[in-house]
Amino acid sequence: MDCIIVFLKNIAPIVTSLTAVVMAITAILGFFYVKKRLDHDSNWKKTETAKDLNNQMMDDPRARNARRMIDWTYGRFFDVNQKINESEKPCYQEISRDDIKKGLRTDNEAESKFDCKDIFIRDSFDKFFYFMGVFEHYIRQDLIKFDDVKYPMEYYVSYLRSTDPNKLQNWTDAERESEDEKHYGVFKQYLKNYGFHRSQEFIDRFDNSKKNRICHLIKKFMLLTSNHESIR
Repeated sequence: MDCIIVFLKNIAPIVTSLTAVVMAITAILGFFYVKKRLDHDSNWKKTETAKDLNNQMMDDPRARNARRMIDWTYGRFFDVNQKINESEKPCYQEISRDDIKKGLRTDNEAESKFDCKDIFIRDSFDKFFYFMGVFEHYIRQDLIKFDDVKYPMEYYVSYLRSTDPNKLQNWTDAERESEDEKHYGVFKQYLKNYGFHRSQEFIDRFDNSKKNRICHLIKKFMLLTSNHESIR
């Protein structure tokens, strides 16, 4: 009996230490499990929020009109009366790229001379740029992730940035760069003049995204090259 008591006294500190270790490991594992669960829930919430914002942008009539104007390079017919009241009859007019440039002009002398087509164009793009600004604000507040609203905006941003994103025109590189600069300059100036700073920052994210992908590919290539050289 005395031997058993001595043995238990000797082993007690070891058991106590092991118990403490097990409890510590359990606490750490529990912490990481809870953190992982919270991160998952947070990411899911961000994705749902982004989806809701995207749906709002896609369903909004004026933002939809702006997207269609961008998409249809050679023009499309729109009801420029916007049906402010039911008594108004539809007034369908074709809107081309040149009409968009005219409608989004920013010279002060022309502000009193906007016709119904110009007003329709401006109202449509105001709403489209508004949603871009909302996307940027939510990203900055860490409420959504850029990747969750990247599609389908990447497509429309490419049409804002280039007058011929699919390269259908037989232009030289210099000609293409000049035409794109003039085309995008209209939107940039409008954004600047009317305070759509967040919208511009959102558009700029697509440039940064491409640069990051290129840098990643370059680093990956250099790593593979260095590994190959070390093997040799």
